[in-house]
Amino acid sequence: LLAGAVALLASERPAPTRLGVRTRGMLIGLTTILGFFATWSLVGNQALFAAREAVARGDWVDARNHGRRADALLVWSHEPQLVIAAAAAGAGDRQGALVAARAAVDQSPRSWIAWLQLARVARGAERAAAYDHVHDLNPRFEDRAGD
Repeated sequence: LLAGAVALLASERPAPTRLGVRTRGMLIGLTTILGFFATWSLVGNQALFAAREAVARGDWVDARNHGRRADALLVWSHEPQLVIAAAAAGAGDRQGALVAARAAVDQSPRSWIAWLQLARVARGAERAAAYDHVHDLNPRFEDRAGD
């Protein structure tokens, strides 16, 4: 996209203009920063995908390890916490699953999937409240385990 935008701008100008040393330095710096963050996100998403695959295989230790790495890198996302919760639940660590599911809900309270993960590991009033949130956020969801 960046190259396309530059090409469009360049095609509209009648005569090319030379960039100053300062402008070039700023563009190189900006490109470096954007590249760093793109790589950071790529590595975090690879860890998240590896964690999801480990959950699908039932490899709870591997899922937890990859999930923690993804959580450390993707600090803006609640999804690593969901994978960590699933891994903990699969390993029989209900308390760990609760902590991770609550963290996912705290980070993204408008995610019905985060509330569903919490509902599946919580008990009592917390479970009922979580299923209520799931239904509020996604009225078409029909899991009756919360009723």
